[in-house]
Amino acid sequence: MKTVAYKINRLNEEGFQQWLRNKAQFGFAETPLGRVSLCCDEASVLRLSFTEESFQDLSQSIKRNDQLAQQHADAIFQSAFTGNLSLMATDFQLAVWQALMNIPFGETTSYQGLAESIGRPMASRAVATAIAQNRCGFLIPCHRVIKKNGEIGKFRWGAEMKRRLLDWEAQAKR
Repeated sequence: MKTVAYKINRLNEEGFQQWLRNKAQFGFAETPLGRVSLCCDEASVLRLSFTEESFQDLSQSIKRNDQLAQQHADAIFQSAFTGNLSLMATDFQLAVWQALMNIPFGETTSYQGLAESIGRPMASRAVATAIAQNRCGFLIPCHRVIKKNGEIGKFRWGAEMKRRLLDWEAQAKR
């Protein structure tokens, strides 16, 4: 498997709402790590969740398309996804998320190390907050960030899923 840095289409609130109305779809897919849910369109992913979300918090009108979700999931977990990420983010979040995508597949870094990599060595707590806002699991690999003391730390989808992701990557890297 390889490390991939996806192109991020940064959306403002108006662009985000237009995307939701005109393009957004959601679906469920099977992966090597279990069932995921995706909010996506033909060319991009907005969210990838390790829980079964219908994304109704975004819009009541999102259409369900499990086939598209499965196509994206298959490509993502084979490092063959060539689409984009469509995200709303602050400049700081974007810097953190792009730095996350530079962490090599199967490797980890600390919150402090990530803060240093973006030129903000005193901002490890702010980095942790930006990581916690990531809604695009695996594609923006926040699971690769652990505490400086080696503890696994928190994860939006639970510490058990974080451990499974890290173990799966380590095995796939061999």
